[in-house]
Amino acid sequence: VTVSVAAEGLDREFADSHHVVVEARDGGGMMGTATVTIMVSDINDHEPKFREDWCGARVPESTREDASLLELYAVDPDDDVYGQLTFSVVAGDPEQRFYMVSNRLEQKGTLRLKTKLDFEQPGEQRFNITIKVEDSDFSSSIHCVILVEDDNDNAPVFGPVSHLLSPLPEDVAVGASIFQVTATDPDSGLNGDVFYSVLPNSDPYEHFTINRAGVVTVTKPLDRETVASYELVVIATDRGKPALTGSVTVSLPLLDVNDNGPELDAHYTPVLWENSPAPQVVWLNRSSTLLHVVDRDSPEHGPPIFLSLPSVYSTDFHLQDHGNCSATLTTLRRFDRERQSVFRLPVIM
Repeated sequence: VTVSVAAEGLDREFADSHHVVVEARDGGGMMGTATVTIMVSDINDHEPKFREDWCGARVPESTREDASLLELYAVDPDDDVYGQLTFSVVAGDPEQRFYMVSNRLEQKGTLRLKTKLDFEQPGEQRFNITIKVEDSDFSSSIHCVILVEDDNDNAPVFGPVSHLLSPLPEDVAVGASIFQVTATDPDSGLNGDVFYSVLPNSDPYEHFTINRAGVVTVTKPLDRETVASYELVVIATDRGKPALTGSVTVSLPLLDVNDNGPELDAHYTPVLWENSPAPQVVWLNRSSTLLHVVDRDSPEHGPPIFLSLPSVYSTDFHLQDHGNCSATLTTLRRFDRERQSVFRLPVIM
């Protein structure tokens, strides 16, 4: 007995076995049957196909190497080795940033990161890759879009990290803009959006402010005799989470103007003994007979300082100017405390 396959053929993926009942009859009308089981062997006659039409993933640039980015499943109804599938990246990744790990038995492929990404590098914001799945004879492919997401991994950076400015006159007008700084941040979006501030410790009197463009402006009158120079620290802060900062130091000396007159260096309490014979050197305090004056301006606006008394007192006192910002007061006659107990002498400087 020969059993032949019908014209339409067999399909193991539809039925992997067939049970055929064979009947035999003789001329006398007797009949017998036998059951034949036919097992269909597989051949590789199906192309593997992805379950999806396309794929995509968003990947933070801080993703670690070998991290899983996405999983893809394919279908191949063939059996055994014909249904074991291999996945690979075949296009769109010339720098080999990605690789596929194949799970042959589960017909699954996992896209993993081979080398770290850097959103700030040209061409690393978006990848259009092609992934292929194949068995021993057939293959198909799918297009995947990988979008790299920016992380706040770059701090704002100033060009030079310090500036030495030309001296600024201390009488500069309030509201005057005196210099500008600029910081750059290669991150994108809020991660690269920079605003400026002045470190409070570097400007304890709050003499300066800085705007969004990095322009520093005088907000209060300056006084070289209070602060002779500034070491302003400007901070650039981005709006990432967490925020990152950079800084620059600006050295700003002040140029003196002659805005201070000479003054006594201390509070003097001179004492004069009545009825003492003239001339008598007046003790200006308990330990000295010298009168000292100072000028808080810089030396070019200070000495020499000339000291004298108004002429109306020339019969009673003499002020000897020593030419070094000091003088000695001497009486020219006897004094009677009961007639006058206090003298107020204006010193001309």
